[in-house]
Amino acid sequence: MKVKKLLALTVVLVLWNLECSLFSEECSPELLDKKIVVILGSGSIEATAEVLRDIGTILENQFLNRGFRVIDQATLDKIIPEQEKKLVLAGDTVGAIKLGEKLGVDLILSGQVSVNVKALEGFQTNLKSVHVTLTLKFLDAKTAQAISSKTWSWKSAGSNVSGVVINIVQKNSETAVSSVYNDYCLRSPSSMVKTTEESPSEAMKKETEDTKENQKISPQPSSSLDKL
Repeated sequence: MKVKKLLALTVVLVLWNLECSLFSEECSPELLDKKIVVILGSGSIEATAEVLRDIGTILENQFLNRGFRVIDQATLDKIIPEQEKKLVLAGDTVGAIKLGEKLGVDLILSGQVSVNVKALEGFQTNLKSVHVTLTLKFLDAKTAQAISSKTWSWKSAGSNVSGVVINIVQKNSETAVSSVYNDYCLRSPSSMVKTTEESPSEAMKKETEDTKENQKISPQPSSSLDKL
């Protein structure tokens, strides 16, 4: 009996250490001193705006615990119109860079939440089977380059679908964020230094300035009177 208890305790300790190692993946301080925003889209009717906001807050807290600075969902909603969020969620590179510039962030965590609900057969209750799929893409806001892209699916049951969805994500949020976080920590700190690549607005401004400068220094064609 004592041997069984000892084995059970050993298994618990191993699992606990594994969970801690996932959470405390070593990451360069230069990579952690970054600002991030979480933008989520709905892939189904059940993934309402309120549900997305709550899930966004859950994911934000995971990054706060890891030393990141975050733009909270309330601030995001005040500054960024829905159309601009949709551009990022659709994979628009220019849209992602512009949004990053507007918010002053280094990283963008975009994602989609899909919920599939089915009535439980054989039960004379309001219980429903709830299947949640969460897709996350971690982007460098300066270049819109993908750092990590992952998808998870979880199941549970309950009568309050929204509550079940939030509980599922809350329960699995540490594992999900740890996965993209570990991919991020594998990057070289120098890769996150502010890129020298110009944003569309900067490139257009520079092109205009260059054109004006060329017009100033370009020699004017001599007239026939000058030759005389």
